[in-house]
Amino acid sequence: MNNYKKYTRTILENAIAEERKLMLTSLEIDLVNRLNSYSDWNKYWKEVDSIIEELKQVGHDLWSHDYNGESKHLWGWNYMKMETAGFLQIQFDFNGTVNVFWRENLQLK
Repeated sequence: MNNYKKYTRTILENAIAEERKLMLTSLEIDLVNRLNSYSDWNKYWKEVDSIIEELKQVGHDLWSHDYNGESKHLWGWNYMKMETAGFLQIQFDFNGTVNVFWRENLQLK
């Protein structure tokens, strides 16, 4: 079962900016809630892998961009194929936070 059919790539890419922002916030909340019960490091990252696969199944172009080997893992578009690259980016943090970004709205801190 895929929990993310309401967040397909097509739906998010075709949404107006304000609607997309609300949907990304909703996705972020859904991801935090799903991962909240995972206090075991290995099980947490296994669940993240499942989430990524489910999001890929609904069309998102997600590739590992950065992983510090401990607590943070950033997923985003395939920068080697910009002609088909997606816009969704997700930062998972084992401390319990998830940040969902849309590439064109990304502001580096």
